[in-house]
Amino acid sequence: MRDDEGDDLPFGDDEPELLAPTTEQRTSREDGTHGFSELKRLNLSGKQYVHACNERRAPTPDMLLGTAVHQIVLGTLPGKKKLVRFDGKARRGKVWEAFAARHEGAEIVTATEWAKAEVIARAVKADPLAQARLEGSRLEVPLEWEEDGIKYSTSGVDIIQPPSVGKLGDFKTSRTVEPERLMRQAFSMLYHCQLAFYRRGARANGIDVSKGAFLLCVEIGGPHEVVDLELTPELLELGDKTVALWVEKLRRYRDANQWPGYAQSPIPWDVPSWMRPDEYEDEDDNP
Repeated sequence: MRDDEGDDLPFGDDEPELLAPTTEQRTSREDGTHGFSELKRLNLSGKQYVHACNERRAPTPDMLLGTAVHQIVLGTLPGKKKLVRFDGKARRGKVWEAFAARHEGAEIVTATEWAKAEVIARAVKADPLAQARLEGSRLEVPLEWEEDGIKYSTSGVDIIQPPSVGKLGDFKTSRTVEPERLMRQAFSMLYHCQLAFYRRGARANGIDVSKGAFLLCVEIGGPHEVVDLELTPELLELGDKTVALWVEKLRRYRDANQWPGYAQSPIPWDVPSWMRPDEYEDEDDNP
């Protein structure tokens, strides 16, 4: 996913540039719905959630590369930000400034970035794992649904496989797809929760995704290996429970119109546990 979940870096180190904040403090998206990129901030605090609803961030080059790869592999969804190619040498100077002004509101990639995206996309399309996930699937499927008077949305679930398969998935670009590192990073990015959120929306729209979920990941560096992570039932259950907790927090905070921060009282600061002497000595050490 590269639009409403666009704040997730493709396992890179680049931080997105913060743009001028909006003056109105919203507690939802501009259209009144709630999406994953904001909802997941409730894992931190209510204040972080409100900040996510109102912050505007310029995409990094890694993000733009991921967007270009997504568009080539999955196609373009109507209503998404336009992606245009800049044939100049760099994002600076008068030529760049004039081009950016003409395409205000669009996401802009350089010719070099687009060429790299094409190479990565070809590797994905040629990979048997990716072919198996993409064949016969619906791609970039937008969803909207309502739960207890609260509206949720995503601008597009990347992959919804046929009812006979009954699974959905997300497509990610990554600095590495070495499986152990990929699984650690994907967990820290809460991607299991993102897939749980999508499954929640799919079920609300009458789409059968009862048979599982997966992450289809491609490495942005050569040779552009593809790794398919299929979530276990246990990890899916953890994602479901976590999203349910966030949804309940959202309902309570919204009803009270209170969005608490990390802590509401002083927190004791003690000696780290790893520096404390052992409470019990081994019996062998006793006289």
